[in-house]
Amino acid sequence: DAPWGHFDNLMAAILKIGMSGELPPIPETVSPRCKGFIRRCTQIDPGRRLSASELLNEDFVLTEAPVEETWTTPGEKKMIEATPPEVEEALPEGWEKHFDPGYGAWYYWHSTSGRSRWEPPTADKAEQADKG
Repeated sequence: DAPWGHFDNLMAAILKIGMSGELPPIPETVSPRCKGFIRRCTQIDPGRRLSASELLNEDFVLTEAPVEETWTTPGEKKMIEATPPEVEEALPEGWEKHFDPGYGAWYYWHSTSGRSRWEPPTADKAEQADKG
């Protein structure tokens, strides 16, 4: 089944996807890691959406999922919604760490450039964010 339903013409599909502000539904049968990856791919706000390079470096893409992570169980669903304890990190200048409850994950935001990312920034990547 198509995530947005079936449309008789292409323009109706483009308007629904581009103008509705809705995200496509994520199947309940995918793992929590897969759900998080899909959410990071489908962010409407470009400042919150990861680049293709960043997405290709996600653990979900780089590692093979264990068999037990193939299906979502009620226990896994609760795990996604729980906020993990924050671990203090030394971040390069301009970077802040924030928790996104929708994803159940920490992300990093650069206050000057407005850029966000899921992995901790390093000093060399912080300089790149300053340049835009």
